[in-house]
Amino acid sequence: MKFELERCLQIIHGLTINFHALGATDYHIDFTPHKEDSVIKIKSHIKNLSPKVIEMMKYELNQTRHPEMEEMFWSISSDTASSRELTTIAIMLDKVELTYEDEILTLKAYRNN
Repeated sequence: MKFELERCLQIIHGLTINFHALGATDYHIDFTPHKEDSVIKIKSHIKNLSPKVIEMMKYELNQTRHPEMEEMFWSISSDTASSRELTTIAIMLDKVELTYEDEILTLKAYRNN
């Protein structure tokens, strides 16, 4: 469980770096770790986020999970540029939902342990 908790915290770190790069001014993070799965929800206020950026994020985050690649991500994730790459984060997630309404970007990520 500790190993999975550390992975999820690394995912949260990478996502918040990405939100910050988009201009987030505040963050609300809900994280629910379970033995079988984990759910991460992040809400941030981001002004004037274009539909093109949202669609790009949805595409990058909804890639197929690659557990065999997680070790590589884990070893390079201390690099800020690598942590920011959504496709790198996506290989550690099973499903992502992303919405943008009233200048609030909401991301809900699921990870089966």
